[in-house]
Amino acid sequence: MSNKKLSKLNWNAFYNYKNKHKGEVAVVCGTGETLNFYKPISAIHIGCNNGVFYDKIIFDYLFFNDCRWGSQELKDAIKNYQPNIQKFIGVFTGDAAFGCGLEFAMRSNALWYDTQGPLWAAKNPYFSSEINQHPIGDKGGSTIFYCMQFALFCGFSEINVVGCDITGSKHFHQGNRPSNLEYLHNKWRLFKEFMENNHKNTKINIINPVGLKGYFNDVQQY
Repeated sequence: MSNKKLSKLNWNAFYNYKNKHKGEVAVVCGTGETLNFYKPISAIHIGCNNGVFYDKIIFDYLFFNDCRWGSQELKDAIKNYQPNIQKFIGVFTGDAAFGCGLEFAMRSNALWYDTQGPLWAAKNPYFSSEINQHPIGDKGGSTIFYCMQFALFCGFSEINVVGCDITGSKHFHQGNRPSNLEYLHNKWRLFKEFMENNHKNTKINIINPVGLKGYFNDVQQY
């Protein structure tokens, strides 16, 4: 850990959430097509990105950092979205132009946090159990890994993953646009290894799995 950049920003953003939900159940929601088929369970829900358009629940936590790629419709929705507990807006320390600035975070009434940023900008990308100390890394993968590391930091004993489809992935929102997310298989393998080495007592369920079958515990709702 000693060779990793420290982040005062992340200390301010996350220190209050260390083990805040110890022993509770979380649902981390991606934006894949199967999110449409999810039957909400009683849990703390963590969403990201286009999840703001999901109308079955109000997320307890929301993460967003892709200001460069987000449409104006999405950015406006992010600013106006009011989660039950907290919203987090990220800046990329490796390339700030691709993340969200302080002004956007303030207008969103969100806590501003450091991420390592896109793979081409991040050096030695990593996952971490101490997200209050360092910029959050995602191995060059996806915002969903920021949500997962946050859930681990909060101390949830069980984390359910919804809408992370990967294979033949389509968005649940706006015409189910196809996306090539095959590269995420390697990222999830690395995350599984991280879990086995650091959080082996935390149960991970994949609800209605498509591309993530066989990674963790598979749960079918339909």
